[in-house]
Amino acid sequence: MADDKYSAQGAAAAIRDLIDAKKVFAVGCPVGVDQCSVSVAYANSKGVPYLSGGFREQYLEDKPWAFPVTASYAYGGTRLVDYLFQKRGYTPARKLGFFYLHSENMDEMVQRADQELARFGGKFTVKYPAEKDQIDFSAAVTKMQSAGADTVWFHVAPDLITKFTAQAKLLGFQPQYVFILPAGGDIFAAATGGNLDKAFGMAGFADADWSGTAKFREMFHRYYPNDQVDEFNLLCYIVGAGFVEGVRRAGPDLGRDALARGLGSVDLLDTGVSQPISFTRRGRVGGPNSTFAVWEIHGTHTDQTTGFDW
Repeated sequence: MADDKYSAQGAAAAIRDLIDAKKVFAVGCPVGVDQCSVSVAYANSKGVPYLSGGFREQYLEDKPWAFPVTASYAYGGTRLVDYLFQKRGYTPARKLGFFYLHSENMDEMVQRADQELARFGGKFTVKYPAEKDQIDFSAAVTKMQSAGADTVWFHVAPDLITKFTAQAKLLGFQPQYVFILPAGGDIFAAATGGNLDKAFGMAGFADADWSGTAKFREMFHRYYPNDQVDEFNLLCYIVGAGFVEGVRRAGPDLGRDALARGLGSVDLLDTGVSQPISFTRRGRVGGPNSTFAVWEIHGTHTDQTTGFDW
């Protein structure tokens, strides 16, 4: 293991430590868009298989050793727009604000969301790219409030959501919050102290308290009896499940090429805690781009309200 320190610079050092010093066979990076982007590029330059959470799709097209196990940001963004208009009764009259991480890795998601909104006759009223180390969001809140935004879609880390929602509440701005993966889950809900109450969104992995994850919870507590199950545990498990399935399909003559071929032949892998993964049906880049589960935040808890059926 190597700590990326939640930064691109930390990831650059960590991936070199893993590949050059520790001589690992493959690499997993469950979450962290800038960190994973730095490390997937280095892993591919060295021919090391790389399993990770979702990315921008264009970034992975020329990286044959990369295998995402959660839906891409672009696909998730498109599906959230569909959900808002098809299931939640949104119309072009609704005013949407977009609060997302300032990173080139988010550009594709924003562009695809814009295109899907246009298909329904809508558009974002306000877009606000947040910096990773930003503290004051009063200007962002005031901008969205002045524009009359009634919904804010967030796609940033829990600490930024905590700051934004606290400042929004102080300024009397309490919109409907919506989200896509990897946001959501009790870490996000609890971090805000209840300020995300009634938020809703979609995720490609299961709530730790959802009935379908009972087998996972039992196994997790067997190895980590003093730790709490959360969405990041689940993401790590999904990466591990993908690796194990790739090894199984690679056969006894195991090498990196064989692992890559094995992963590439995965067809509708059911991890038990995530959307199905199929690199054969939807291609290596879009393998996990499939159905989502709907989540709702109630106070400091997040509840999965549907199965992987939308």
